[in-house]
Amino acid sequence: MSLEAQNLPRRLARTTAGAWTFSVLLMVVLAVGVRFQAESNYLDDLLKAHAFAAYGLGWFEDCDTFHPEFLERDPLLKGQDIKLAVWGLNGPVFGSLPQIFEPIAQQTISSQEEFLDSFDKFRIMSLPAYDDHDQLCGAVIVWAAKARALSPPLPFAVATLIVALLLILLGLFMSEFIARRLLTAHSQQQEEREQLLAGAAHELRTPIAKILALCHAEAPTRDTLDTIKKVSENSSKKLNALLTWAQLAHHQPELEPLRFDLLLDQLELSVPVELEETIVQGNLALLTSLLENLLENAQRHGGGLQKVILKDRCLQVFDHADEPLSESLLEPFHKGRGSSGSGLGLALVARIASVHGAKLGLSKPLSVRFPPPS
Repeated sequence: MSLEAQNLPRRLARTTAGAWTFSVLLMVVLAVGVRFQAESNYLDDLLKAHAFAAYGLGWFEDCDTFHPEFLERDPLLKGQDIKLAVWGLNGPVFGSLPQIFEPIAQQTISSQEEFLDSFDKFRIMSLPAYDDHDQLCGAVIVWAAKARALSPPLPFAVATLIVALLLILLGLFMSEFIARRLLTAHSQQQEEREQLLAGAAHELRTPIAKILALCHAEAPTRDTLDTIKKVSENSSKKLNALLTWAQLAHHQPELEPLRFDLLLDQLELSVPVELEETIVQGNLALLTSLLENLLENAQRHGGGLQKVILKDRCLQVFDHADEPLSESLLEPFHKGRGSSGSGLGLALVARIASVHGAKLGLSKPLSVRFPPPS
């Protein structure tokens, strides 16, 4: 494997992990920001509620007389977090107003408009107050430290960061895992491609050399031409097997309902055949190749074909060999002892069977079991 291919999972893992980490951190920033904004809005709503409650519970009889009796009795308006004061035309009439807020009270009275804004380290609201004759007599001022809006989201932010760190660690692990899985698949495809090219070169080198040698004969005879034809036909078979193997590695063939028993019957075999009507989802060319390779394997390596049975969606090919076949024969270009084939026969049968959802059995008799109809 090339150095670039070896570094591929590392680069892929880094890229995936970086994108994942950025996404998680962005999620954290958005979550904390939304929570902080919600808490800030909550503080503003709380200040408004306190201001209007104070305006309703305490009132100016006239601009010189303020009645705070109900204000003093309400426990909800005596909290430690939100402070309350009432400012008259000539100064404070209820509560203690910090000096820095006095200009805001005076501004509210002069403008006769509500005031809600941040001032220094505080969030403050000022509401104009009127007497029973709708005459402006002062202002109701409520305020709270802005730290109050920051404190509730703090545990949330910490919890969010912990979850984010766990997600980042999970992302790093998954990135490495996925990258290695992809590299494994890529490596297998690359290895199979190289194996296919090497096998093709090996399988075609000998027949091509043989044909060239026969063509250079001084006086070609009929036997020479027959030999060239036989070698060419054999090479063509090997090429077709190689092409089918390569196509199945990268393309899913189209499948349609087929009568597999009729396909087998058309071969007109010279041995006993027991057929049962069997409809499969299959590809005609591939199933034909599967049958040809199975029968050729029995003829070449099994001492000859004995009989064929198709029953209960299972094809059984009987030959004269007693020993079960080795699993190694399912590897491409693995040839049996004394074989002159391409080494793709049974490997190709297994791959075609897999494409059709079927399973190749190597115990005697050799079998291909198709899945039940959907």
